[in-house]
Amino acid sequence: MEPVQVHEERVVTPRTASSTTTVASPGYRIGALVWLIAGILDVILAFDFLFRALKANTVGFADFIYSLGGPLASPFDGIFGVTVTNTTYVVRWADLLAIAVYSLVALAIVKVMLIASTPRTTTVV
Repeated sequence: MEPVQVHEERVVTPRTASSTTTVASPGYRIGALVWLIAGILDVILAFDFLFRALKANTVGFADFIYSLGGPLASPFDGIFGVTVTNTTYVVRWADLLAIAVYSLVALAIVKVMLIASTPRTTTVV
């Protein structure tokens, strides 16, 4: 009978560092959504302001921006009026005022959401 060879293998696995997963609070996610919407509105109003100031033709993308920017700025029409230079270029100040107001409203909403979603800490004595 032949001798039996015994072979032993030892597998050593290195310890892995533990990882933690951070989950954003619902208040943070809602705040990010509010800023996204405010950013989109501000970009539309900025394009509307620029297209009107540069007398862009009402075709294609410019027409699309005019159709969106007009209703967004309409609550602010008449506060500062419209400046017409050289009878061709129109500066519609309502667009700039709408950008400022919508940004401030977004800031207020995000701050309220941050306050509402912050967990309360209590001290038990």
